[in-house]
Amino acid sequence: MGVWGQGEAGVRVPMTILKGNQLQQIEVVSADLRNFYRLQQYD
Repeated sequence: MGVWGQGEAGVRVPMTILKGNQLQQIEVVSADLRNFYRLQQYD
């Protein structure tokens, strides 16, 4: 399940990352997916 599959925008998403040779637990806050796409307008 991806970040955006965790719920509405603004939810905390737990992640495990590898930094060097150590695993670290972090949390990121999701954002509205539509903010990441630039919509084109056609006349």
